Amino acid sequence: MDRLKKQRTPIRAMMTRTVNELDEEMTKEDRDKDVLIVKLKKLIELTDTVLDLDKQVLDAILDNEELTEEDYLEESRSIEGYNDKCRFVRHKVEKFLGPERSASPTNSSYSTASGGLLKKNYKLPKIELMKFDGEIKNWLEWWAQFKKIDEDEDLHVTDKFHYLVQSMVSGSKAADLIRSYPKTDANYPKAIGALKERYGKEDILVDLYTRELAQFLFEREKLSLEKFYDRLQTQLQALESLGVKSERDTLFLRPIIETSLPKEIFNAWYRSPLYQEDGAKVNPPKSRLDYLMQFLRQEVEREAKLKMFIGGDSSGKSKKEKYENHGRRKIQSQPQQDC
Repeated sequence: MDRLKKQRTPIRAMMTRTVNELDEEMTKEDRDKDVLIVKLKKLIELTDTVLDLDKQVLDAILDNEELTEEDYLEESRSIEGYNDKCRFVRHKVEKFLGPERSASPTNSSYSTASGGLLKKNYKLPKIELMKFDGEIKNWLEWWAQFKKIDEDEDLHVTDKFHYLVQSMVSGSKAADLIRSYPKTDANYPKAIGALKERYGKEDILVDLYTRELAQFLFEREKLSLEKFYDRLQTQLQALESLGVKSERDTLFLRPIIETSLPKEIFNAWYRSPLYQEDGAKVNPPKSRLDYLMQFLRQEVEREAKLKMFIGGDSSGKSKKEKYENHGRRKIQSQPQQDC
């Protein structure tokens, strides 16, 4: 329970600061509606987070046999006090904004408006902040999520630093690196820079994903075409996000991928019109690898349609047998003509 309260304390501090900022803006004669909307959105997000922690704290009190009913009531009154402050300021701001208020999606609720009027409210599941474990291969996915927090101009630097600390796996080298920086506004960009320097260097990431791709292609286990395409696409998208996408960059990848294809798929690719396409003549330009991936995607789609038409692959027959059987059934189904 102490851990939950420690986790809740900085978020409550952010809530209090946001409430005070909203109150201060509401006292002005020339109130900035954009500021109010942004701050209100932030307060709603923080409230959703704290409500979840509040529930966990109350549940922990109930589960602790050493704590009494009075402890539970005292915690409930404390929670209600914070909630009342938030409700009051939200009421004032929403009353001032009126029907013009356009609520943006948060991590738990999404409102849609038409003609300035609030129509529907959808309750969405909360998005859990991904934690970085210090493994270079997990950097891209983690940074893609945390980058939104880092670039949020409406979020205070102190709050960003708290989120950064929370998004590290406890005991990992990445967490140790962040803990080495005192949590001040001036040190936040230094901590981010240190993470990028250690885990986010593009040349190292390109080398990592290229090696993983080569290992996947050379040591390929028996996979269906669909699974092969999905895994290949994942690796190539990672490389593309690092800038590896031009004809020159991918020149060495296509022959390796072609070599790993089953013989019947490679023959079909060689006979395909896409094999002869000149991507330099289209806008935007396309590489030979782009056309190869387009061909593989079409093959996956055709295979799925054929599987439905034939009735699945539960018989355990090979792809070649199924194609042959399908052809025989078509011949047998045709009416015989008298000579």
